[in-house]
Amino acid sequence: MPDGTTEPDETAADLDQWCLRRLEQNRSARHNARHNARYDGIEDRMVSANLPEHTPVAEMNSVTRNADYLIGRGSEATEAERLPTRLARRR
Repeated sequence: MPDGTTEPDETAADLDQWCLRRLEQNRSARHNARHNARYDGIEDRMVSANLPEHTPVAEMNSVTRNADYLIGRGSEATEAERLPTRLARRR
C-alpha cells in the first residue's frame, strides 16, 4: 500500500496545508484555484473537501471482498495479507 493510506485523515490534512502553501508561493495559481476554492467554501480543505467517506455498507463490502480474496488464496496467503492493513503497513 502507498504511504499515507494508513492514516487517510492525517494525509488529507497534510495535503490541504500543502495546497495552501503552494498557492501562496504561486501568484498565478492564487487567482484561479484559490478563487474557485474560496467560492466553493473549501479554501482551507481543497483536497479533503471532496473525498468520499466510507459508509458502513462500503466498509462491509471492503471487508467481504478481502475475506473472499483470502479464502481464494487459502494456504498460499501470506502473513502480511492476513494481517489487517494498518498492522501490515507498520511492520
